[in-house]
Amino acid sequence: MLYRNMIVVISMLWAAGSAFAFESVSAQQSRPKGVVDRLLYEADQLMSRGDFDNARVLLLRAQKIEPNNAAVYKNLARTSTNNIERLSEGFVEAERFLKKSISLNPRDAHAYSQLAELNVTKGDFQEALKYADISIKTAPQFNEGYFCRALALSNLKRYAEAVKSIDKYIEYCAPKDKIKAIETKASILENAGLHKDALAVYKSAYAISKQDTYLYRQASCLEKDGKFSEAVQVLNEQLRINPHDDQAMVQRARIYNKAGQLEKALADYNSAIKELPASIYFKERGAIYKKMGRSDLFEKDMKAAANL
Repeated sequence: MLYRNMIVVISMLWAAGSAFAFESVSAQQSRPKGVVDRLLYEADQLMSRGDFDNARVLLLRAQKIEPNNAAVYKNLARTSTNNIERLSEGFVEAERFLKKSISLNPRDAHAYSQLAELNVTKGDFQEALKYADISIKTAPQFNEGYFCRALALSNLKRYAEAVKSIDKYIEYCAPKDKIKAIETKASILENAGLHKDALAVYKSAYAISKQDTYLYRQASCLEKDGKFSEAVQVLNEQLRINPHDDQAMVQRARIYNKAGQLEKALADYNSAIKELPASIYFKERGAIYKKMGRSDLFEKDMKAAANL
């Protein structure tokens, strides 16, 4: 699926636990001295627990006390984009806060990277690229700019440049962030149609972190290259590890279907539906029945899907 992994990464950019959240005030100043420092510290603690509403109250109080404190506006931007009920207007407000922060501290590379993140999330990739470039120019070893630049370039289909940027991020990022970066690199390569290269990177990701998704993506890369039997072998391994993995069953069923092995595809759909009777599984199994000329079973599955 085009940009599948990009979307996952983008959706996390402004979450409380994001690797791109403003560096914890607690890490910067473990013993806040002034009133505003204390408010920033407490707001940061609240946001780390996902309590953006109460954090916002503290930050607005800090804004009244020190209206020219750049860090206050940068943190207010985080609260603006973490309110699901007002997400659209939250983006507008966050941009205003970040630009205010930059006007007060124009050498803050992180604020520029936050603007880049925001524009990636909005889908304005050219604008995101502009702010990512400014972030990198302001602080060449500040890694967040490279990550945002990679996302923007990938979505602009400038894949070779995107790979270079994500490699820079990998060079500078903390060890805990490398697996995310490797996964993103694999996604960029996959979106570029470089399935063999993406496969190698997904394998390295799986060697570091035994996540199921890396096996699914390996199988997808092999399938896209027409290597159906190898893709099936990868999914066989996943089902050996977890015999109840309905996602692996369905992915294997889709490969069997594409390869014209309808009976095997049907068997996998049957097993997957036993594990999880999802509407999409009934629809896809119904399509197999239709191919096999079993219109009665096709209709039955369509009704089952409609009732879920």
